[in-house]
Amino acid sequence: METTKKDALARARELFETPFGKLPKLALAYFQEMNRVFGACGDVGLTAFAHYAQLEEGLPCADSAYRANKHARRRFAKVKASLRS
Repeated sequence: METTKKDALARARELFETPFGKLPKLALAYFQEMNRVFGACGDVGLTAFAHYAQLEEGLPCADSAYRANKHARRRFAKVKASLRS
């Protein structure tokens, strides 16, 4: 039986349906930052969780619209660093 690694967008959909109180702290913090910067909407939330899945969980993302670019990587690193302080 072949095992395939979950895609970041599939993981993002799982996280999007997870109650806030059960989300990983970093996923929630990045979600909140993305909503603050870009406005709260479903696509921003899905993008935030897809970035989290890529940058924190190491999942690949087949959909180029949801891949973390250098700006997203920088923003994610800042959010992550703020949680450590």
